[in-house]
Amino acid sequence: MVESLTLVRRGAALVRDWRFSAALIVLVIATLGIPVMAIDFSELSEFFDALTGEDRQEFTKLVALVLGAVFIGPLIIRVSTRGRIEIRESGIAFRSELPELLQSMQPDWDYTWGQVQDARLVRPMLTNPLMLPLQFSADGRTVTLIPWQWVDAAAEKGSLAETLSVGRKRKRELEKLVRQSPLITAFEQRGKLDVGDPIAPPAQAGGINASKTAQAVAVLFVALVLYFIIDMYFGFGEYYAGVAPWHFFVSFAVCGLGLAATMLHVAGHLSSQGKLMAMLFGIGMGLASYPFLLRVNAWTDPIGLQAYRYILAERDTWVAEEGVPDLVFDISSEYWEQFEPGDSRSFELRRGGLDFYQVNMRPVYAEQREFYSAR
Repeated sequence: MVESLTLVRRGAALVRDWRFSAALIVLVIATLGIPVMAIDFSELSEFFDALTGEDRQEFTKLVALVLGAVFIGPLIIRVSTRGRIEIRESGIAFRSELPELLQSMQPDWDYTWGQVQDARLVRPMLTNPLMLPLQFSADGRTVTLIPWQWVDAAAEKGSLAETLSVGRKRKRELEKLVRQSPLITAFEQRGKLDVGDPIAPPAQAGGINASKTAQAVAVLFVALVLYFIIDMYFGFGEYYAGVAPWHFFVSFAVCGLGLAATMLHVAGHLSSQGKLMAMLFGIGMGLASYPFLLRVNAWTDPIGLQAYRYILAERDTWVAEEGVPDLVFDISSEYWEQFEPGDSRSFELRRGGLDFYQVNMRPVYAEQREFYSAR
């Protein structure tokens, strides 16, 4: 009888150690501190003052996004090391240890050794032998594991020096090291793998990464997100007035999800990865519909832009004298702070074929540029 074994990802003990998190935080502070010390804050202040109110908001969002990515990085690293493989006499199981909301990204699985079929080492797409994958089929699913990433939980010390030392080994030594990993040893002991067999070429069919349908869905998702960014920030100049038609956005997202799920299902790739890809595609469709519907509403407008007189009722809310939506603007910019309650001005709005109002901000942006250039 072969004893049970629990495997964890290499470096998991190191990553979960509070000293590793502290070192990452120090590294982040040092990385941010060096460019900050080199900045001339007087020039930065002049640059920021020259921005319009909306440009300031976008600049602030960009800075917040960068800082968020930098500080969330250590958290992502810690989460990515979660999970364990349980090797028992009866079978093999994976426990993701992720929060319930993220379980679909890395779901648990549990198979008996009788279900495990066609186990083999597959030549990696990359030339690094450490990425040599172990593939096997079970219950109609293909599972891919990277043996070198998994070590005995009882022996895992989180030694950074040991992990880095493999970089000095030759490819043959690295491949031999991978073949001696506890995961491959466990498969060999149970007669599921013969490490003497030649390494198989990468599978060209059946995997979602090789699917042209999945690749098309991924490319379309990227295109949708890029369209949203470009058209929102560099395009039309008209925005929703009042409450945005969220039912349209949700409908586009649901249709996108259904379309991608149907395509992947027909192609035979609606696995957990396929479901995640379909969900992301639906999100991309919802995002792209935000600026796209503004254009459709304008294209189907038989009248065109109309000027409406507005009165500033509160510090940030402009109320129309006619039955059109109120407009709310950020009052943190000096341009909007020049107006007092009771002041009036006109805004251009249109009500297109989709039956919602949108405001033309191009004249306002022109006034803002003149206001800041005259200071």
